[in-house]
Amino acid sequence: MIDLGAIAMKKTCYPLDNNHLRFTGFLSRPLGICCETIQEAEIPCVNLEFKAEDSFKSWENLMAQVRAEADIELCDRTVSKACYYCPNKRLFLQNIQNEKIKLVNISMYPAPCQSDCIYCGMRASGAFNMSDKENVNETYRRVIELCNYLKENDKLDNDVEFQISSGEIAIHPFKKEILDVIGNATTQFFSNGMKFDEGVATKLKQNPKSSIQVSLDCGTSRTWKVVKKRDNFQKTLDNLIRYRESTTRKEQIELKYIVLPGINAADEDFDGIIKIMKKLDVQKLIISKDSWGANDKKAMLIGDLKKLVAKLVENDLAWSDDYNLSLEELNILKVFEDDFRRGIKFNNN
Repeated sequence: MIDLGAIAMKKTCYPLDNNHLRFTGFLSRPLGICCETIQEAEIPCVNLEFKAEDSFKSWENLMAQVRAEADIELCDRTVSKACYYCPNKRLFLQNIQNEKIKLVNISMYPAPCQSDCIYCGMRASGAFNMSDKENVNETYRRVIELCNYLKENDKLDNDVEFQISSGEIAIHPFKKEILDVIGNATTQFFSNGMKFDEGVATKLKQNPKSSIQVSLDCGTSRTWKVVKKRDNFQKTLDNLIRYRESTTRKEQIELKYIVLPGINAADEDFDGIIKIMKKLDVQKLIISKDSWGANDKKAMLIGDLKKLVAKLVENDLAWSDDYNLSLEELNILKVFEDDFRRGIKFNNN
């Protein structure tokens, strides 16, 4: 058990301090704390046990071990070697107020997806292959049972949030079970938007804090075909309009744009996403990059990101990042935005 009175300077992180429970990765060892990809070492994870109570105890022990290893050398770590390299861990005054889980993320694979985004390596890795039905069904059974155990045994914070990004929820074979587990809790759905789902729409209607995020990554049907390798751009926009009709807050529809230099950074695409935002009454665009293939085009990327930020500012729209941009890139964009706004104000005066 965690010593609730312990207050000390520790190298810690947001998921660790807020008791995040994540079903991530593949069938093997899918229960963990975060979903960061740290290439130097395997992120801290444990197996799902046959009984939900045993799975929860394994996760509790993992959390305690990671906390205990926060300040020791790499060679002495047993479960948290990846945490040693993680850029998100910082030296903070650790003050754990309670042990209840504040976020449950279901982002494990295999899970189905009908898109084929050019920046996604999941299809090639077999992440969408559901053919091993016996193992897949048993694993998801354990996921659902653990979630129910958490609810029934008062392990969840009163304001717990769910994140659903396991493939595409609209075509997930365990969609009903996942939606039942969520109940009325605040939930962020990550979707490709290619299929409208009444169950997701109902969740948006039931809880105004819930949201759905779709990474459009373009503003034209021509570029959509290149990035998504599908010919259903207008259908996806129509689905977003239908989701909008189920919401009561503007923030419930979230749009994301992964900037791919030389592919989706033309004026017509940036102008197109602006028009889509206005049509859907979306006030802020989440901007990001292809974290695997952007390093060789860094100069182009910064230029394209600046151009997108400028167009958003010119149209009185906001932007944020999804933590995929480096601190250096984020600072460059913030400085650029400030200078750009001053330029607009100067010219207007």
